[in-house]
Amino acid sequence: SGNGEMSSKLDLNIELCCKDYSFAVMEKKEHKQILKGLKFMCSRGDVVAFMGPSGCGKTTALRAAAGRLTKSPNSITDGQVLVNGEEASYEHMKALSGFIPQEDNLLATMTVREAFNFVADLRLGAKLTKAERQAKVKAMIEQLGLEKCTETKIGTPDESIRGCSGGERRRVSVGVELLSEPAILFADEPTSGLDTHSAAAVIDFLQGLAKNQGTLVIASIHQPNGEIFKKFNKLLLLESGNTMFFGDPHEECPLRFDKCRAPVPPMTNPADHYIFAISQKDAAGVEVRKALIQSQKDVNAGMRLSFTQGKTSLDDAASSLATEPPGVCMQLAVLMRRDFWNQVRSPFLVTMRLGMAIGMGLIIGAIYSGMQRNQAGVTDRYRLSLFGVFMPVFLALLPTIQAFPQERPTIQREFNSNMYKLNTYALARFLVEFPVLLFCPLVFSVLVFYLTGMDTDYPEKFLYFFAFQTLLSGIGMCWGYTVGAFAASAGDAAAMMMIPFVFDFIFSGAMAKIKDLPVFFRPFAFISAMHYGMVGLTENEFKDLRLDCDPDELFDMGNYTICPITDGNQVLGMSPPYWEQVDRNFCVIALVIYFLTYRLIAHVVICFKIDTGLKHRLCGCFSSKPNVVAVAPAPDSDKEGGAGADGEITEESPASPTGGAGGVEMEEDLTGEQMQLVARNVKFTVPISVPVEGGGGGMFAKKETKQKVLVNDFNCIMNPGEMVAIMGTSGSGKTTALRILAGRVKRTPGSEVQGEVLINGKSFGPAWADQSVFIPQNDSVLATQTVREAIMFSAKLRLPLAMPLSEKTEIVDKIITTLGLDKCKDTLVGTDNESIRGVSGGERRRTSIAMELLVKPRAIFADEPTSGLDANAALTVLTIMRQVADKTKAVVALSIHQPSMKMLGLFTKVMFMSDGRMTFFGSLDNAISFYSSAGYPLPEQTSPADHIMSVLSGGSLEDREKTAAALEEAFTQYRKTSEPEQQSAILTSEKSFGAPAQKPGFWGTMVPLMIRMNNNQNRNPGILVVRVASYTIYAVVFGIMFGFWGPEAMPRDQEGAERRLMACFMFVMLGIDAANMSVVQTFCDEKPSFLREYTSGFYSVPAYFLARTLVEIPVNVILPIWFGALGWVVLGLNGSIIKFILIQVVAQNAAVGNGFVLCALASNTEEATNLEAPVSVLYVVFSGFFVNIKTIWVGIRWLQYASLYRWAFASMIWTEFGGNTFFCTQADLDALGPGVPCPLENGDDKVKSMQFWDISFEWCIIATAIFGVFLRLLALAITWKDMRAQLS
Repeated sequence: SGNGEMSSKLDLNIELCCKDYSFAVMEKKEHKQILKGLKFMCSRGDVVAFMGPSGCGKTTALRAAAGRLTKSPNSITDGQVLVNGEEASYEHMKALSGFIPQEDNLLATMTVREAFNFVADLRLGAKLTKAERQAKVKAMIEQLGLEKCTETKIGTPDESIRGCSGGERRRVSVGVELLSEPAILFADEPTSGLDTHSAAAVIDFLQGLAKNQGTLVIASIHQPNGEIFKKFNKLLLLESGNTMFFGDPHEECPLRFDKCRAPVPPMTNPADHYIFAISQKDAAGVEVRKALIQSQKDVNAGMRLSFTQGKTSLDDAASSLATEPPGVCMQLAVLMRRDFWNQVRSPFLVTMRLGMAIGMGLIIGAIYSGMQRNQAGVTDRYRLSLFGVFMPVFLALLPTIQAFPQERPTIQREFNSNMYKLNTYALARFLVEFPVLLFCPLVFSVLVFYLTGMDTDYPEKFLYFFAFQTLLSGIGMCWGYTVGAFAASAGDAAAMMMIPFVFDFIFSGAMAKIKDLPVFFRPFAFISAMHYGMVGLTENEFKDLRLDCDPDELFDMGNYTICPITDGNQVLGMSPPYWEQVDRNFCVIALVIYFLTYRLIAHVVICFKIDTGLKHRLCGCFSSKPNVVAVAPAPDSDKEGGAGADGEITEESPASPTGGAGGVEMEEDLTGEQMQLVARNVKFTVPISVPVEGGGGGMFAKKETKQKVLVNDFNCIMNPGEMVAIMGTSGSGKTTALRILAGRVKRTPGSEVQGEVLINGKSFGPAWADQSVFIPQNDSVLATQTVREAIMFSAKLRLPLAMPLSEKTEIVDKIITTLGLDKCKDTLVGTDNESIRGVSGGERRRTSIAMELLVKPRAIFADEPTSGLDANAALTVLTIMRQVADKTKAVVALSIHQPSMKMLGLFTKVMFMSDGRMTFFGSLDNAISFYSSAGYPLPEQTSPADHIMSVLSGGSLEDREKTAAALEEAFTQYRKTSEPEQQSAILTSEKSFGAPAQKPGFWGTMVPLMIRMNNNQNRNPGILVVRVASYTIYAVVFGIMFGFWGPEAMPRDQEGAERRLMACFMFVMLGIDAANMSVVQTFCDEKPSFLREYTSGFYSVPAYFLARTLVEIPVNVILPIWFGALGWVVLGLNGSIIKFILIQVVAQNAAVGNGFVLCALASNTEEATNLEAPVSVLYVVFSGFFVNIKTIWVGIRWLQYASLYRWAFASMIWTEFGGNTFFCTQADLDALGPGVPCPLENGDDKVKSMQFWDISFEWCIIATAIFGVFLRLLALAITWKDMRAQLS
């Protein structure tokens, strides 16, 4: 573990001190204390543990010491963090330290080896040769036990990109930070989600860094076993922000607790005891905490923070230890290689852009194919130029707007680790994107230019067309990165994406002539990129274009006929640019300048978001007075924190996990049929790509698809009342096995399940979901509920219908008290990324568990229910589960990491897995005997679970596979001789389980659902505010542009008719888009909780959709009324205001259905937003605005009926033009020439010319409404199918 040590690091002594540090946040107009007078000191070679119950403030303390707390106006900090006696800034801590976050911020598309090589190249490239770096990476991979998944992608937790297991991903996250061996290393729960052996390996490595290199290691940690706890030489123990103890955990701490009447019992893990002692809420527990706080205050009063004389100054230390990245050329090469493969492997970055370029090019080419050089062709060529302006921007904007929100945590971690400069990152990104930036517009340009029959007389015209497409596409990408950087999440980015697009398009001159705008609006055309694109493309197409007239287009002048327009220059003369000197060359230069400017703006915004030091410098935040710096907790900090501003300790309801789960006894319930669960010869495989032998190496190696076995020959018997622990190394198949038993395995194309799982001798049936519950590893609880509301929601929908509400309330209050959630029961659940502030991660976990346990199911399956919980909370949860098993005879099966001896004692049976194989299943005593007989006797004073896990995890990958195979074979023989009677009994078991107690039916679930949805809508007003603000701004701006305010503001001349046409289309498009995106933001975010609740039997899919529809009726009626009424007034339209409003109401409600379909097809907000791009383009193309429907190729003309825009736009045209008259001004007649009649005098002619005459206004409204209903039913069907597939 001491490889790669640097002499400068050995010579430097680093001492870190936290001096009287307090931290508070504003909550409900009051400051809530998270940390209270924190004081500690540690130095070179120390290994320090930050421990405490969930919500004690340990993550906040860790981030404060590491300088990783960011500023917020709603928080206040006091005190100092000193290094070698000097106050440390963010820049100092960045140079001196490394930080391992609790979240695994890794790029999902990289393989494990690539992730390690990337970090090694950038952090060690200036010090070590390539061979040395590769050797170091190999050693780290072996030390962390990652050989098996070396060539596997990192993947995502939601499996949208399938990859490593959660434990493997965690080890990679820890390992990449350990490569650089910083002087101070901070780790936020580095062992969370790891098995005992992996956790011990990580802590051993950290201890090796401290011992061999003098690294100061500080880690927050949950549930360390006795062996891991011995590795720490200092302990900071926190509870509710108060310091309970700081010092030597092995000598001083036991004496302190003995003095405070909480001695450590014999044969007990001290770490578990300390957490238990300070977590008790009874009178004795309160007295213990008061005594500990006072004792530590006495120690702190006498603590002299004296620093060793002659220490290196902080600036010199930071300078000498700063990890300088390698040269710019190497940074570029490494970053470009990573970004290239990320784009190749990301389905929505390159694939979607290229697919849309080809698809849209073919569709537009088919629509405008064979454009004639006649009078009708003039309009087509103008509209095609308009397509050429907004299409490249739109197609580039949508895929890239999601990129930065996804990658920001990774970039933040890498930049904070000083891997590269942000300028280098930006240049590498640009160079990687440049081929895509050229190729996609090139494909689109070739297809459109030559399929449509644009002017090919001058070869340079294609080059100009391609140049405009490339530059506009690049500007769209820059907008995407800028908006994505501003946005806090992908959902916010989706909501903001249309803002730059719409306003730039408004002032492009395509919808209204610049000279006709109010004077104070005209300067905005100077900064409209699409204005230069429109001017350049129209000039490029019409300049020197020869035009003719068809016979029916000639005007009869009596003795002769004339053709109105014979030269494209006439068209340009009719609509000159606002600045007469502007030509296509000027436009190209302007767009180049705009592209570079927007790229610079995007880079500055990204720098500001990533570089915390830059924020401090710009805001003038460097100050020697830390109490004036406002600091906010980082994500997943322990938010509920303090017990009062003054730190007083009060007695609360008892919650003793060892005494009846806090005094709340589970009532005995044997009224239902007991269940017996049997798995026979179960095997689960998934397809993976593996290199072909002799097919080359590296990333370009030839690969073939093979089936990977995740679970193999799985057999088990779980009887009523048994509680089974499933344990194994990370990636051993624990979660997969658990999901198979629960009937919740996630099927993917090519996956296969063999064997059978029987319930009382029968296969899964529909009633199984009602009789069992599954608690997933991810806490999918709706963020806007309070803790009590979430649990009460579960009670109302899942407890028996006949049970009185008072009894349900009593059960909810008991489970809240039992799980220690009283303190936060009225706090919002919140989100992990703090976009909605709420409870801590541990409290959110307990809330998720409480929602399932209150229903007393016949079978409980829980995936790592104790992950992220402290030892006391974890024991409480398991005690309750054991009570459920004892009192109701339910089968309880759960996967678990690092259980203590107290926890192990609660299990009836244990199961150990390795490499997808079951190596043992039975009682703990039998497990000890079995492994002893297999040659692995249990050492004295060692936890059986820790010992067996070390057996399964030890040695190389080949050794582990051999061990697993040998133990599997030995266990097969063991079962044949030890359980014959039970086996035969199982085979003849044919019990059938009865129907569950009657729960609320379809209509009974509606009221709780509607109440919750209404609260969610009211507590998350941001989306509603954005929608109202967008409507208001759009209406006012369009009113100024098109109507200039007031009735009849738009004249009924020819120009007024065109402006009315454009205004009608823009109002339809923007109203539909705003309604559509509001659903994409909300429904996609709710899908995880929706899936969890449906599979747990809360309600049906139709009930959810109907409840949502009813709750959103006020919003989806009032907002369209506001938008329609305001638009009608400011534009001064001809039609009835009632009809105008009706169109908006019906169209926007149909758009809501469109949003539901997008979310039903997508797994997250990013995918839904990207799917919206081709759908919106198709709606626009076949709306009838850009191209006359009758000119479209008959093979695709039917797509008009699938365009939501077409039905809404047609109804607007009928309202505005049907039955109305228009006229030509003298200027219009003069422009047309002598004897040429006025083109539009009867509004019905406009309706006919747009092919809307055959469908009445009433039918358009009905068709729009039917379309909306169809879309909702389609979304329901897709969602229902997807949800039912989860219950396999």
